[in-house]
Amino acid sequence: MRHFTFILLILSCLAIAEEPPRAAARLTHGLSWDTPAPGRTEGRIYYYVPPHLDLSKTNGLFIFLHGGSSSSKETAPQTYISGGLKRELDKSDFILAMPSAPPPLKIHTGHRWNYENTYKSILATIDETARKANIDRDRIIFGGVSMGGYGAYHMSEIIADRLAGIWLCAGAWSITDFSTLNGTPVFITHGRRDTFPSIKDGKIKSRKNSWTGVSFARAADKLMTQYGIDHVYDETDGGHGMLDDATARFFEWAAKQRRQPYAKHVVVVSPCGTKHPVMETVTKSRWLEAIKIEQGSIQLDRIHLKGPNVAKTEADWRSQSFELEKVEMQGFRLDAINEGDNTFRVKAEHVRSFRILLSSQMADLSKPIKIDAGPLGVKILKPQPLKGHPDYTAQIIF
Repeated sequence: MRHFTFILLILSCLAIAEEPPRAAARLTHGLSWDTPAPGRTEGRIYYYVPPHLDLSKTNGLFIFLHGGSSSSKETAPQTYISGGLKRELDKSDFILAMPSAPPPLKIHTGHRWNYENTYKSILATIDETARKANIDRDRIIFGGVSMGGYGAYHMSEIIADRLAGIWLCAGAWSITDFSTLNGTPVFITHGRRDTFPSIKDGKIKSRKNSWTGVSFARAADKLMTQYGIDHVYDETDGGHGMLDDATARFFEWAAKQRRQPYAKHVVVVSPCGTKHPVMETVTKSRWLEAIKIEQGSIQLDRIHLKGPNVAKTEADWRSQSFELEKVEMQGFRLDAINEGDNTFRVKAEHVRSFRILLSSQMADLSKPIKIDAGPLGVKILKPQPLKGHPDYTAQIIF
């Protein structure tokens, strides 16, 4: 018994020795952690600052959602802050913030990033990291892998206007409207062999297609192309998770991205997100905001998987595919385009009144603004001053 207790004591000491230091009021180089996770009462957030970064200068922020499933344990940072991810971070000018996922509920345990209001924790993560380091809020990249990729598909639509770019790696989605990503570039990474069957302990093992099959990425690519979303589709020959070469290509792309507060095309959709277990109500994105909303339904895109959910042979794997269909849900949509020459065209579904925020980079604020809202009419409106906003100096209400 004494020998067993001694072993436990040694293991505990080793665990403590491997634990990264707790984050101070200001971030320092290397790996550290803080608790609770910002915007929550439980969980941790891990930070990694590459050794070469000059913390007296402004740096980019990479918010990363880890993978997992039903486990409620903390994800060891060494699982992700190693290999290709660390190698690319060490060549970049990004500070990493990696919050731990919320603990699992009785259902939807693989969708822990998609719980109600979890996106608010990500917004709090941005604010908390900005308090600890000099962060360029126009260079925030947001992404995740596996379960975190599912969360990235979901939350990126809700907070797209805060982001310079989005990384969707080995994730999935259910019901959505990718037009909400207008103005925010996307990088999709997925291994085509995500669900390829393998032999383990004499038994055939393969991931379920309904978890993170490559069909989700292919369908997203098809829809984003249809909606004109600026995106890169990087399908590799690998399996599930992050591959070094693909991760390197993503970081090369991420280094070039900046937030676009004055994007010419902006879409607001509610419900917003990717379903499972919940979608969110969003009324504003960038310079467009819904004010008076009426009851009605809108069409969203839904993916329907085809073929066997578990591939036992290569033929099964090759037969896995998808179909896209429309589904009706209660909600509203605003689709607005800045056509230049002080003219905006707006398509409104179940929105009777809306607001457009303006800056001198979007229009000549000394002149009236023409709003063509189709069935709602055409109005010529004079911009009204707006104070206290970092991006916009005027507004009009239709």
